[in-house]
Amino acid sequence: MTYNKLTESCFFEARHAGTLKEGAPNLVYHRSGQAGFGDVIDLYLACDAQGGVVAARFQASGNPWLIAACEWMCARFEAQGIAAVAEIDYQTLIENFDIPRARYPVALQVEDAFKAIISEMRTRLEKKIMTEVQKHISEKKEDITLSPSALRHFTGMLAAKEGALGVLLSVKKTGCSGLSYVVDTLSEPKEDAIIQSLTDKWVLAVDRAAYPWLRGVHIDYVREGLNMRLVFQNPNQTGQCGCGESFTVDTLPKNA
Repeated sequence: MTYNKLTESCFFEARHAGTLKEGAPNLVYHRSGQAGFGDVIDLYLACDAQGGVVAARFQASGNPWLIAACEWMCARFEAQGIAAVAEIDYQTLIENFDIPRARYPVALQVEDAFKAIISEMRTRLEKKIMTEVQKHISEKKEDITLSPSALRHFTGMLAAKEGALGVLLSVKKTGCSGLSYVVDTLSEPKEDAIIQSLTDKWVLAVDRAAYPWLRGVHIDYVREGLNMRLVFQNPNQTGQCGCGESFTVDTLPKNA
């Protein structure tokens, strides 16, 4: 049996063969296959808090294409990170390593194993970020309320955005009456925020500078004609423009 140069290089110079110890940061482990029943791949991946790959290692029991592909993927992890490797599929592996048709399942197994460990790492990092969000809460309030319709709107919005931590509510100076509401997706921990639970998975974060003017707000999501829009019932406002998109308060927030 002959192998192409990439296969031989990765097989005979497998620098990433091995394991990672428990002390490695954000360490995840994944096994593909079962010992005694075909090829087996053990993957180890460690990342920093920002998702950068610190180290990638593998142990594999199988043919040279399997081992070479695992070495190549681990090297790409460390060089390019999770996002780049996630785009590699079995067809790329077949072409790069010139894997014969009878061995195509090798490429499928390697692809599935690496995508599985990427998914596990993303889940771990998301959980850690949520922990950091909670760590930076200096006070926790539950006095901003949502109607069932508004809650469904927000959860639908967040479900469509990968990596979303929750909803960020703030205000800005604008409009005919002074302030308008700003609703954004919270994509990273915000230290200077008031946090309350939105669901078991997501939070509602309120910009601290704007909190005095948002405290006690009730948010609804209503139909007006053919359109749907958010409606804010704010006990802190002293006035509201006719369009309902801006409101006034006695004192404007400094950083609005």
